[in-house]
Amino acid sequence: MNGIPTEGEVERDHRILSLLLASHDAIFEIASDGTVDFISPAWSRITGHEVADTMDCTLLEFVAAADAPHTSEEFDRLLSGQVHSIQVECRMRHDRGETVYCELNAERRYAADGTTIAGVYGSIRDVSDEKRIQHEFLTAKLEAERANRIKDEFLANMSHEIRTPLTAILGFTDVLIHDLPAGDSRDRVSVIRRNGRYLLHLLNDILDTSKIEAGHLLIEEVEVCLPELVEEVRALMEVKATEKNLALDFEFDTRYRNSVRTDPTRLRQVLVNLVGNAIKFTESGSVRVIVRYRDCGDHAKVEFDIVDTGIGVPEDARDRLFAPFAQADSSTTRRFGGTGLGLSISRKITQALGGSLTIVDSQPNVGSTFRASVRVGVISEDWRHPHDSRQHASNSPSTTPPVRPQQRDNSGRPELQGLSVLIAEDGVDNQRLLDHILTRAGATVDVVENGEQAVDRVARQLYDVVLMDMQMPILDGYEATEQIRAAGYEGFICAITANAMSTDRDKCLAIGCDDYLTKPIDRTSLIAALATRLPG
Repeated sequence: MNGIPTEGEVERDHRILSLLLASHDAIFEIASDGTVDFISPAWSRITGHEVADTMDCTLLEFVAAADAPHTSEEFDRLLSGQVHSIQVECRMRHDRGETVYCELNAERRYAADGTTIAGVYGSIRDVSDEKRIQHEFLTAKLEAERANRIKDEFLANMSHEIRTPLTAILGFTDVLIHDLPAGDSRDRVSVIRRNGRYLLHLLNDILDTSKIEAGHLLIEEVEVCLPELVEEVRALMEVKATEKNLALDFEFDTRYRNSVRTDPTRLRQVLVNLVGNAIKFTESGSVRVIVRYRDCGDHAKVEFDIVDTGIGVPEDARDRLFAPFAQADSSTTRRFGGTGLGLSISRKITQALGGSLTIVDSQPNVGSTFRASVRVGVISEDWRHPHDSRQHASNSPSTTPPVRPQQRDNSGRPELQGLSVLIAEDGVDNQRLLDHILTRAGATVDVVENGEQAVDRVARQLYDVVLMDMQMPILDGYEATEQIRAAGYEGFICAITANAMSTDRDKCLAIGCDDYLTKPIDRTSLIAALATRLPG
């Protein structure tokens, strides 16, 4: 009543003053004309300006020129009643001439009547450290992305440089094996082919690892006949098992849906790798693949148990077995070879397919059981039972051996007879290989060595098929394809490239190619792709 503050009010004011003095943020109050009525000592710590020199000035006088228009606009919105509060990041001019990044928060202050705007109060925080950290993080992120681009470019170039000669090596060894009679010479050529395929497998593992690390592993979901996929894997692995005199059995342990939705290429890759490992690390006995179907309502899981009688995995080595480049111990690499990438890649693929890869059981010198599971989409009620697939499940002596790629169809005539093909390829060895394969298959073949010649030749002569190498001098395959399509060519263009990164196929199809083959070119795949274009 007499205007003398009470002891409680004095204590309250003292606490408020202590808080203002201790705060790292500058607390301010601005009059309705925009001038500073009050600002706490932290202002001097942030900007170097004395509090006394700041009074009766406007805060905008201390804002860097580049940020002043936006800051002024926000204050105008606040004072005009358009918004109740604002938050602005701006640079304040320091007494030393530099700028300080600040975050400014403010609200309207009302007069005693509760409606008249009397001014603004708020805080100013120094966010220079946060900005520096953000900048360092962004710089590091950009540098990491740059490093990843360099790595991807290096891997793409490495893939190209290795795959190009491998095309000639593996292609001509296939030709020799096809032509040579059984004997020592053919066996020696088979050794060359086996080691060339190992190099290709190593290259594919490195590229897959890079894709997974970069998050570029592409997963598709299409309809798959489950028993057919299992049979394909069995047929692929049968030769390796037979070479080591191992029994190889595949069986369904539960009823299953005949058709499901998943990525057949990636699932096949996992199974081939796991069964291949089981065969590699088993000296005698057998390898069994047990397939189980788990119905989960709107989706299902398919489990594959790969059971072998091989060397086993010690308990203390199981955790590191799925790490990249890891094997049970160094003697494993010396004895059996390999990069140690297969299990790491397979686990990540199964995870991408909604499943997992684990070791169920393993005992040294007794054997191992690996379990791969994948999530699959349910698309039919076409249930099958285990006995439906058992007749196709093992590599018994009566099993028909894999069919060697043939040059002729069932009628006895060359498979590509009547097909005209233009080969655009700059590598002389690969020119000779493709010419040899296609000519022997009955096709009529012309060869050019760059994209410019391909464009000219297609303009003057009609071909059923253009085999287009995508990396060529003068004019590359991408530009050549675009020009050929622009000129009205509607025939079949098949890209041939030594690049095998995830975006290559999409890039080739986007510019007008109808199909895509990677080097080294498999003769069977090549002829199969071109056979669909036979006239009539």
